[in-house]
Amino acid sequence: MNVTLDGTEPPIEYVGDWAVMDYDPVTRTRKLARVTDLPDGGEKWEWKTEQDCSALVQENATIRQAQEGKRYGDGNTLIARIPMTVWANRLSDPIKQGDDEFLKRWLNDPDHAAFRTKSGRI
Repeated sequence: MNVTLDGTEPPIEYVGDWAVMDYDPVTRTRKLARVTDLPDGGEKWEWKTEQDCSALVQENATIRQAQEGKRYGDGNTLIARIPMTVWANRLSDPIKQGDDEFLKRWLNDPDHAAFRTKSGRI
């Protein structure tokens, strides 16, 4: 439980009907929760994690522009920078299973282009 210096609980910040339960300024990650009352008198808790990736996306665009014209075989070419929340929730299991094709498809998907630091296809 968070408590302010005067011993009171700080006000809860809301994003829509989601309460911000935790925020990490280093990773720009916040954990949110909401409670739904069930017909039987119980409660259903839902949790989600959001990460502000705007700085990462901008940095990726800058790197992508700087790497224009370089080939993959020219050395250690950085091809992507992916937020840890995406890595943990979407990519870690396929990577652990050695599913390189899944990672290639994911990185080549236009919906994920903002995470690429290299133009072209993998």
